[in-house]
Amino acid sequence: MKNRKFLSLIMIAITLLTTYFVLHSFRIFDSSTFAAKNGVLSLQHWDRQDELELDGEWDFYPEELIVPNPDEDVFDRYKTKRQSIPVPAPWNRYKSEKAVPYGTGTYRLLIQVPEDDLYGVKLNTIRNANKVYINGQELGSAGVPSQRAEEYRFDYKKYVVLGNSKNKQIELVILVANYDYAVGGIVSSLDFGLADQILSEQGRAKFVEGFLISGYLLFSFIYFTAYVQHKRRFRYELYFSLFCLAQALHISTINERWIYLLFPELSPSSQLEIQAISLTLFVLFFLLFVYHFFNLTASRRIVAALSAMLGIQALAVYTLSITFDLMVNVSFTLIQLIISGTTAIGYVYIFILLLKAYRQKTDESNYVLIVVYTFALYGILLLIVLLFEVDIEIPSFLLFLIMVMSLALLLSHRSQQAYNKVEEMSNELLEFDRMKDEFLVKTSHELGTPLHGIMNLSQSLLEGVEGPLKRKQQESAILIHSVSRRLAGLVKDLSFISKIKRGEVSFTAKPIDIRMVEEVLAEIAMSCPPLRLFKLSIRSRQICRLSTRMSRS
Repeated sequence: MKNRKFLSLIMIAITLLTTYFVLHSFRIFDSSTFAAKNGVLSLQHWDRQDELELDGEWDFYPEELIVPNPDEDVFDRYKTKRQSIPVPAPWNRYKSEKAVPYGTGTYRLLIQVPEDDLYGVKLNTIRNANKVYINGQELGSAGVPSQRAEEYRFDYKKYVVLGNSKNKQIELVILVANYDYAVGGIVSSLDFGLADQILSEQGRAKFVEGFLISGYLLFSFIYFTAYVQHKRRFRYELYFSLFCLAQALHISTINERWIYLLFPELSPSSQLEIQAISLTLFVLFFLLFVYHFFNLTASRRIVAALSAMLGIQALAVYTLSITFDLMVNVSFTLIQLIISGTTAIGYVYIFILLLKAYRQKTDESNYVLIVVYTFALYGILLLIVLLFEVDIEIPSFLLFLIMVMSLALLLSHRSQQAYNKVEEMSNELLEFDRMKDEFLVKTSHELGTPLHGIMNLSQSLLEGVEGPLKRKQQESAILIHSVSRRLAGLVKDLSFISKIKRGEVSFTAKPIDIRMVEEVLAEIAMSCPPLRLFKLSIRSRQICRLSTRMSRS
């Protein structure tokens, strides 16, 4: 009962937190006192203690890439094209009457700050190439925005630029181009603050992603090691290890892009290809993990078909990326639709398998329930991001982390159950062994008395105590005596073994004939394979060392 209440509280907390972040991404709780109007953001009353988002109405010049000049107002020539559009938002319906996402545009915002200082701007999701100017100086870029499609190069990286204000004003100009994505423009809020604040926030974001990547890699290493130590008996440990590895690889290519630390020369198209492959493998390995871990009555054909589909997709992306630049020569939107469609099919089937596992109502159901719930919410968030181009990374990472930790706890619970079962069986075996020893002791004791009686009686008959025996009677008496002696020896051996197990055997050192030992060893050597050497060493106060070496020729 307590466990159910605790689980209910966890699920309610996860739901409330996820709902808050989703609504916040749609600006439901946006109560910021600072919002741009007609291309101007007044921050005269800003206390400069907290960061803020550069949201509101920006100046927008469609189909123009206007390079600012610090010595003159070049935007005065484009007054007729100037529009005020909301940021963040796709530019599709502001560029032309047909609402196309492709083309170019220039964003401009005048920021009035309370004091001259060094300020920073963090650029998040801008589709799909951009260049940034502050007070006429170029400070950063992602890709190559160009009026000509053949000169255009996409990049989706998030980065920080720093610039000084001039006369308590900052002119922020962003040139944007998009020729390959279904949504264009500034689709995610830009963060603004003092340079130290922005750099600190970037450092925290890098730390969080580094922590997540390290955690997934650690999980991958632990369970791969467990798979090897268990002599490859539990295949679900291997698939869980590969699942964590694929997720670590996927996270390293997004946001702060930790993969640059290992491969700084990696191109944006190669990163997208790695993202596509890792996302496909993540679903593939998770499907195989769920199938093997829960031992469900799932259709082996469906699992095999989905595994083949996902495996072929990952192999195709890898092969085509080597043959030619896949992301440049094929529509990015088409690639996204194909990968999203195939992974969604696998995702839905995994969800069905998890529901089946939960309905089995075992002692693992509590862990499975959290996995099912977080897995479903994670899928919903991915769908929201895909459909509405909103930034809800924090709950996505949190949900996925909770899901992976729940799976790790589930695996630990399964291992603990196996250990407890082995320990229980060991205790039972020890109890059976104790009962066997007691049986042997009692049996040897009960058999010893009549056997000795038979031996004594047969010996008396042979000695003629009761009178002389006939020949056949003597033979029978001899047989009885010899058989009873053998049985008595067997009973004695059983009793001796029982004493050994109970630790009741005492040894007394006596001198022995070394030649007799050597003869015994020689007989043993005759029955062993050739070239085997035997060495006998004896240490005592009288003899320092005595060795015999024998070999079978």
